[in-house]
Amino acid sequence: MPFPSQEYATQIGDRLNVLAAQLKTRTRASLTDANHSMEFVMMRFFNALMGWDLVNLNTEQANYPAADLGDKARRIAIQIINQ
Repeated sequence: MPFPSQEYATQIGDRLNVLAAQLKTRTRASLTDANHSMEFVMMRFFNALMGWDLVNLNTEQANYPAADLGDKARRIAIQIINQ
């Protein structure tokens, strides 16, 4: 029996792959609302994973230049993109 953490990592990876496939399909159909929702999902993901305090910069200023998420105290900026 594999270690529980290894099993959790596999489950997370599998679910992220399903999510990526869904986003890719919707983006090709010009349905981009899910891409904006991903900013909040990824913000929470990185905050939980890395212990950061990212905020969605697009809520402070519409279409914030060069970054979507930022932790000003740690001087970290992340651009969420979908290819």
